[in-house]
Amino acid sequence: MIRNFRISLLSAAVVVLIATAGCMKKKGCTDKNACNYDKEAGKDDGSCIKEPAGMVTAYITTSSFLNFDNGDIQGGCYGGMDMGFSPFNFYYCTYGSTGIADVGKVSCLGGVTTKPSSGYASAVATELGHGYVVKLINNTYARVYAEEWMLSLSGGVIGIKISWQYPW
Repeated sequence: MIRNFRISLLSAAVVVLIATAGCMKKKGCTDKNACNYDKEAGKDDGSCIKEPAGMVTAYITTSSFLNFDNGDIQGGCYGGMDMGFSPFNFYYCTYGSTGIADVGKVSCLGGVTTKPSSGYASAVATELGHGYVVKLINNTYARVYAEEWMLSLSGGVIGIKISWQYPW
């Protein structure tokens, strides 16, 4: 009788383990179109981040500037709407209370969701995978995401691929 009880108890434990195994799926973003898609996630946790409408991808070299007002890549800093890149730094043609703020590591441009109230500088260290907010001369904002380095044939950094949105 004790032996039958042990077998029944063991059988019940196996059934419980099998039944709960399906409930123990990893949670994460299951939307394949989201920038933070997790192929190992079995249950969506509502954390999916989409790229924003109006997002633009650009390549900025160390000798060019991005003009947020018209989207042009130009050879110089001509006003309070331009952002440049030197190896490992974004910099802004600073006029008045403008500048760039690093908002930290994000999955994509859509992950830049807040405008800092302070911490803007004329130059900030550029880190891949980080988001940035640019406060412009006309008191509007742009958001930027550092995607990947552009390398010379010898492996030196000559620019950066970014995604950006203005106005934001």
